[in-house]
Amino acid sequence: MVINTMNNSSTISQPVSMMLYFSFVEMRNLTLNGISGDITIDEEGDRIADYALLDQTNIDDGLFEVVLRYYGATKSFTKEKEIKWPPGKFGVKPKDIPECGFKGNACDKDVPYWNILLATLLIIIALILVASTFIYHKVKLEAALANMSWKVRWEDIILDHGPRQSFMSKITTSSQGELNEIHHNEGKIICAHYKGNRVAIKKLPSHKIEVTREILMELKIMRETSHENLARFIGACIDVPNVILTEYCPKGSLRDLLMNFSLNLDWMFRFSLINDIIAGMCYLHSSEHIFHGRLKSTNCLVDSRFCIKLSDFGLEKLRSAASITANNSSGDNNHQQQNKSSSKALISTNEPHLTISVQTNDVVSNGQTDPYSILYISPDMLNNDLSKSNYVSGAIEIEKNKCRCTEVSKYKLRRCYDCVYRGQKADVYSYSVILQEIITRSFPFHPYVLCMDIKTIVNNIVRHDLRPDVPLDLCENKELYHHMVRCWSREPHSRPDFNHIKREIRLIARSSGQNEDSPENTTLTEKLLQRMEQYATELESIVEQRTSELAEEKKKTEELLYQILPRVVANQLKIGESVIPDYYDSVTVYFSDIVGFTEMCSESTPIEVVNFLNDLYTCFDSIISDYDVYKVETIGDAYMVVSGLPERNGHEHVRQIARMSLRMVESVDGFVIRHRKEDKLKLRIGIHSGPCCAGVVGNKRPRYCLFGDTINTASRMESTGEALKIHISSATKKLLDHFKQFEIKERGDVIIKGKGIMKYLELACKFTSEKIC
Repeated sequence: MVINTMNNSSTISQPVSMMLYFSFVEMRNLTLNGISGDITIDEEGDRIADYALLDQTNIDDGLFEVVLRYYGATKSFTKEKEIKWPPGKFGVKPKDIPECGFKGNACDKDVPYWNILLATLLIIIALILVASTFIYHKVKLEAALANMSWKVRWEDIILDHGPRQSFMSKITTSSQGELNEIHHNEGKIICAHYKGNRVAIKKLPSHKIEVTREILMELKIMRETSHENLARFIGACIDVPNVILTEYCPKGSLRDLLMNFSLNLDWMFRFSLINDIIAGMCYLHSSEHIFHGRLKSTNCLVDSRFCIKLSDFGLEKLRSAASITANNSSGDNNHQQQNKSSSKALISTNEPHLTISVQTNDVVSNGQTDPYSILYISPDMLNNDLSKSNYVSGAIEIEKNKCRCTEVSKYKLRRCYDCVYRGQKADVYSYSVILQEIITRSFPFHPYVLCMDIKTIVNNIVRHDLRPDVPLDLCENKELYHHMVRCWSREPHSRPDFNHIKREIRLIARSSGQNEDSPENTTLTEKLLQRMEQYATELESIVEQRTSELAEEKKKTEELLYQILPRVVANQLKIGESVIPDYYDSVTVYFSDIVGFTEMCSESTPIEVVNFLNDLYTCFDSIISDYDVYKVETIGDAYMVVSGLPERNGHEHVRQIARMSLRMVESVDGFVIRHRKEDKLKLRIGIHSGPCCAGVVGNKRPRYCLFGDTINTASRMESTGEALKIHISSATKKLLDHFKQFEIKERGDVIIKGKGIMKYLELACKFTSEKIC
């Protein structure tokens, strides 16, 4: 519109483009009258507009009213109404420019004094808090080091003299002898009682130990170490004898458990054992102990709930101080004694702060030296050059294949990251060897330990990378086998850490169907209950089997006892009752011998005589089993039988002996002597009835013996009889007449030694058609 107005006032003869150009040029610093009022354009060609400021003067109705008008042309304004500035009724009008400017550079930069004072006070308070915290921890540490709660007096330890289970050794001496016995059991684990609790004692070299600050730090750390899969440290006796007290585990070591083949260890139970070992090692590697250093199956103890508890870790400075003191004392005595104790060898490594001490006094859980300890040491912990030369050539000898590995102190490892790394990786290697033992239920490096000595195995481990031979079919699955192989890799960086091992074992157990026993699905209490239930089932099966075997052996023993003694007498002896000699009014005694036995013995070999008597008495024994008689004894060719005792049977005893005698005569008629088949056996029998006494004589080899004149008379009847005849006395004939079954013939008179003249009576069957015998 402005352009059109200006164009109307211009000449028409000018070109359009020129008109537009001059129109824009002329629209500067121009004021025109418009419909809405004056239009003012500044020198830049921009219109200067008028503005109105609206304010909500009445909050109730919410209407906005014009309170200020601004005129651009004159650059002036008029106030229509009072502006309400917050807060208050009209408030305070804000400044156009802040007091210190928009950037704060308009004010003096000096900080107020009270701000400086406040900042200084805060800094002082912070320093005081830091210093107080440091001093508190320092004082607390010193108090903990000064606390001797770990110290044990030797007088408070009571050695266990009674029989104990599994891995503890047994000491059976007097109080003074106990101390001497402790001195001779260096390195062994002994069972004892301390303040009413059963503890395990490990003996250190018996020499005065200087307690340094580092040793106190170790003891403090051991005292504060607490984990369900670590054997609890109870205390130490640093006075002679030097001993370490730890928690007692009654089930022995893991090796004891694996070698007990009467227990069926399924994979659920084995994975539980593996998880316990891993849990304990994870704690050690994340604690101040850094690593174990002596991990092996004999240091994995089994408590009463079948939980694995790792033992023999830590206290490196204390062990080192005891060993150094022992070596110095040994060296001061004489050179020969030093050589004798030189079974301890140091195998150095490339790391100056890392040393492996190989000793011959390491022990397994049963108190015997362990020849397999060095097999748990990873190859990288041994110097290759040393192993290829000095070790093989015999400069470093392991006497009697008994050795021990002792790692370096954790204080030195703290100053060397590489040592910490290698120590933890060495634990992983030791874990893989234990895993091989669990899988195969055998000794480490089986089957090589059966055909090679320890020195040769170690040489092959270092030079030829020898590893245990584990059949794949013994593993629960192939993932477990590959896991084991990774853990015993030669290069430490190829072995996983225990946190990774924990995850791998969890996945392996899940893939093998053991996920119900994994830590995320089963609580520790449930796992323990499952273990106890399984063990109880195994025990019930074992007890049932042993009971059956015991009953069978008891039956055999009783049968043998019944053959030696009468059943009634044997039963009395079994229940502990004494057998009182008894008097019997009437019994019948049988004696027999072989006519011409002495002559036959002179013409036969001893073995032929023994075979002959064995055949004959076997025949007689089979006959007497059909009658109510008791075989008293056999002396050479004499055979003695009695009836009517120990159980009385009225007058039936005479008939039983008579029928038995007739059958004896009938049996010898067809008896064949093996080495003299042409000879005929001639048996001579004597029988007498009367009273006698009987009782058990002796304690170690008790015999049931008969005493009385009846016995002597029966023997005389046999010695005066004829071959293949049954000579009976008048007393026997009188009793037989009551039965009216037997024929008795009189053969005249005969002189009996000690009796005078007696009738010779011969027993025969009354009815030949009836077989009485």
